[in-house]
Amino acid sequence: MATPSTPKLCWSLLQYKQMANNSNMPGGIRRHRAAPHRALEVEDILHEIFSYLQPTDGRTAAATTQVNRLWRRVGTPRLWRQSEGQLSGLVRNVSDPVRRQMYADAVRQIHILPGDLILANNQNILERLDFPRLESITYYTSNTLIARPNNIRALMVPTLRSMRLGEYVDDPLNAQIFFGEPEELARLTGDEEHDDRPDLLNALSTVCAQLTTLTLPVLNNTADALVLDLLDKLEAIEHLDLGGVSRGIVRDAPSDVLLYKLLGDKQKLITLSPPTCCEFDSAGCQAFLHRVGPNWSLPSLRSIIPGQKHFVGMEELLRTRKAPTFLCSMPAARVLSGMPNLERFHLTVVVTPDPASAASLKPMIASISKMTQLKELVLNIDSLDHGMDGDLFVQLGELSNLETLTVSIWLLRGPLSLNGTQLAAFLAGVPKLKKLKLALDKLDVSCTSVAKTAIDAAIARIEEVDLDQITFITEEAPAVP
Repeated sequence: MATPSTPKLCWSLLQYKQMANNSNMPGGIRRHRAAPHRALEVEDILHEIFSYLQPTDGRTAAATTQVNRLWRRVGTPRLWRQSEGQLSGLVRNVSDPVRRQMYADAVRQIHILPGDLILANNQNILERLDFPRLESITYYTSNTLIARPNNIRALMVPTLRSMRLGEYVDDPLNAQIFFGEPEELARLTGDEEHDDRPDLLNALSTVCAQLTTLTLPVLNNTADALVLDLLDKLEAIEHLDLGGVSRGIVRDAPSDVLLYKLLGDKQKLITLSPPTCCEFDSAGCQAFLHRVGPNWSLPSLRSIIPGQKHFVGMEELLRTRKAPTFLCSMPAARVLSGMPNLERFHLTVVVTPDPASAASLKPMIASISKMTQLKELVLNIDSLDHGMDGDLFVQLGELSNLETLTVSIWLLRGPLSLNGTQLAAFLAGVPKLKKLKLALDKLDVSCTSVAKTAIDAAIARIEEVDLDQITFITEEAPAVP
């Protein structure tokens, strides 16, 4: 069924309202009451029609409630259920407490628009309301700048399942506020005690056991302990984005503790964006495995990628989201093997000067190559003291469902030996590949004419290819005497 455009739907509503009303025509002639189509008086059909209204189009949603009593009865709950900015409308535009609660009963999704300071309202209206059907809240750092703790707590209800606190900065002043430490916040806001982020985390801790989706933004170091405590309570979490939290969490928490809080007891977890710059060493991975037991695995996990991005007005505040880093080791290879159903995976592997670390690279790549559902892989390999063999590409050729691949290899010492036969074998094993980028630091690849032909044919079917740092050297076949 085609989705009707908003203008067409709005025009239909106005036509129906015209037909349904009696009005006087010019010259004193009274128009006969036009009969609307009977289908537009069936509640199930109205629910179907209204389902095409977008949450961003509150104007049309409001128009549906002005047609007649039936349309008002059907349209009003939908208007308040998920429209953007409806929380502000509820507080500021509805004065009757009974009607306000009636509308609050219908609210299921709240989206507070960037810059809306409704959570700073000091009239105690929100804390006197109940939201018995509220399931999802989306708001931004700007909404919490001067939020009242009671207003935040009023939204922490037993039915809440999703909390997305995004980052949205549209001017330099707000950018300084969002990324600042408490002292800077106090200077800019004039509030010596100002820091609402602990209030948010304390309120979240009361409902976090039931949350299935949680996204947290930039949090300064004062909130690190609260975030770590929160992670222990996320028993039902399915989608977790911590890409914006402070690096202090990574610095202060031992790698095995952080790894356990992210993966150890999250058997329902589907997508994970870990804190920026996570690094898991051999000892941390070994301690984690000792804690979770030899049979640990997360078959539900589908994605480990960097978290939400910043949209800021000050270029110097832009940050990159680094993928989690594993120091190359056998325990790290075992951890990777416990996530067999990943479909999207971004990671960095660091090969340390320890010979055991270099020997563990092949098992780590083998663990990745067994993720047969993988569709997107971004793999960065840094080696401090060792060269690398091109067989790792042959191993990655087992990922037959791969659609996007980015491999970046940086070697401080030692060569990368990759020949055309190995590269051709890899490309033959990934027939679904649509995007390929190999950043191999000005590598010369020797290949036979047969291998070069196979490479060219494979590259021709890939939609987007970046091999700028690779030079192919074709070996001439010896002349037959």
